[in-house]
Amino acid sequence: MQGAAFLVGEVIAFVVSDQPLLDARSETAHVFTVRVSELPGKPSHC
Repeated sequence: MQGAAFLVGEVIAFVVSDQPLLDARSETAHVFTVRVSELPGKPSHC
């Protein structure tokens, strides 16, 4: 059972370390979406 506990720890560590990456990725995607919506030539929805 020691192997299983080790595996769970690895998964948790991976998820935790992956969390900031996901945040950064969604932030970048948000900025990209805003930039695209500000491009000239596209109809503005304001």
